Amino acid sequence: MAQITLKQAGGVDVVAFLDMLAWSEGTDNGKQPTKDHAYDVIVGGKLFTGYADHPRTTTANSTYQGQDTVRLGAAVAGVTAGDLVIIGFGQNELGQAATRANVIAICQAFQAAGAAVLVMGCFRPNANDLHNSQTNANWRYTQCALREAAYTCGAAYVSTELLYDDAVPGALGLSANDFSAATLDVHPGAREHRNLSARLASWLD
Repeated sequence: MAQITLKQAGGVDVVAFLDMLAWSEGTDNGKQPTKDHAYDVIVGGKLFTGYADHPRTTTANSTYQGQDTVRLGAAVAGVTAGDLVIIGFGQNELGQAATRANVIAICQAFQAAGAAVLVMGCFRPNANDLHNSQTNANWRYTQCALREAAYTCGAAYVSTELLYDDAVPGALGLSANDFSAATLDVHPGAREHRNLSARLASWLD
């Protein structure tokens, strides 16, 4: 669970959001082996030993774009009627044509279990490391796919474009050079998570 104090995080809502991410990902729930509170867990359950570089490993998650039957089935099985499920989309699959249909299927699986679903827009790639599929054009394409998927299912949607877009510079309290600062490509840093969760908590309050 979160390894920072309430004061460092910016409040109880932020820590709760971070804990929710760790628990829902299945990486820090007491069942997943880890030596560093799941910071050393690769999607799929394998561990890596150093933080000097990205492990650069292809996983079932990227192959199935969130629909790995084992992981999705386990997540749906843990839902009870009335739960709120927040679907947060990463950036490994930015620009993929299958995203809209995949997210619809994921939303419908949770809705069938009785959960309310909220789909979040995705993080924006760092301005200094736009490579391969992590481009601003693909980011916008994926934002559109996520929005359409949520609306198709009748799920709530939180637009991160309102925080990241060029038309609203500084809305998130970060510059484009600070986006996805954990790896300078696709993984948000602690400050970015803190600002996003605080904003989301204020919108849902």
